Amino acid sequence: MVFGMMDSMTYALEFQYEVAEDWDLRVDYAEMPTNASQIAIAINNSIEGVTNVTYHLISGATVTSNKSEASKQVQLIGMNDSNGYTGHIFDFENGKWDPEGIVLSVPVAEKLNVWTNDIVDLEIPRLKNYTSLAPLRAHFEMVNVSFRISGIVDEFNGLVAYMELNKLVNVSYFPGQPANTILIKVKTPTSDQLDSIRKEIYAKYSYNIRNIFTKEEQSSDFLDLLDLIYFIIYIVAIFAVILSCSIVYNTIYINLQEQQREIATLLTIGTPNRRLIRNVTFENLIVTIIGSLFGLILGWVMLWFFMRLILDLEFFRVKLDFFFFLEKTTLISFGLTFIGVLTAQFFPLRRALNLNLAEATKERVV
Repeated sequence: MVFGMMDSMTYALEFQYEVAEDWDLRVDYAEMPTNASQIAIAINNSIEGVTNVTYHLISGATVTSNKSEASKQVQLIGMNDSNGYTGHIFDFENGKWDPEGIVLSVPVAEKLNVWTNDIVDLEIPRLKNYTSLAPLRAHFEMVNVSFRISGIVDEFNGLVAYMELNKLVNVSYFPGQPANTILIKVKTPTSDQLDSIRKEIYAKYSYNIRNIFTKEEQSSDFLDLLDLIYFIIYIVAIFAVILSCSIVYNTIYINLQEQQREIATLLTIGTPNRRLIRNVTFENLIVTIIGSLFGLILGWVMLWFFMRLILDLEFFRVKLDFFFFLEKTTLISFGLTFIGVLTAQFFPLRRALNLNLAEATKERVV
């Protein structure tokens, strides 16, 4: 269970930031500039090392199901889909990207009891009027707009929804070409190169920028969040190892005590110590294999129960893959278990091989 939990969470985080998030440097704005496309073009053309730039409009929204009338607050991401570059690679559980539809994450779809081709209502802010564009000073009202679900994504980010940027701008009545996030791809994304580009962006386009960070910096924030969970996992693992070692030791000790007279008889008739050690180890190996099979099955059931019922944190999603769990944990779990068994049998077996044969053959262990 412990190894499966850590593997699953590590895999989810690595997939999110090595595959899904297709950018190297991210620029967040304190307010929404309405000339995002011009800024993106300027960065792409004027800064050496930049290979592609896109921009997203991120805001809050409430998604409501037409089937169950359940609702969920999400982070709505309007994605610039020009030239086929969105800054994000989807891991679709079902469906596909459609500029006319909306893409939901698995936790949101499960909470709303919806799936692809269902209709949902988005409550989003719509511009009523504005007094200034730079900086933006405006009044908004909340409106409901219906969208068809074109895809469901199974990713680390839990409470998110994706739609085409121009579609979001049109229904929101935003002026110009607004965005509050610019995503940058770099030809050689080394630390020095990223720092150099970050400094140049601050120098040339510092107005209204709240923060510029790399994927590694963003992922480290999630790792800080997971440190507490990993700490709990380590405590559970240490307790489980101590408990299992004690149980295995007592089991082997009692088993050898019950076979004490037989072992003494075999030693009396000249059976080599090596043969007895091999026989005992073989018996323990059979028990270890059988126990490991049952342990892996029960461990996966407990892992599913813990991750889906106890650790049901909607803001991030950990995908449980049974075959991935077996591939990554079977050898490690069995190897550590077998090492523990060999260690646990050492002292009882050593004592059994140094018995007083004359007394042991006369005794009967009850």
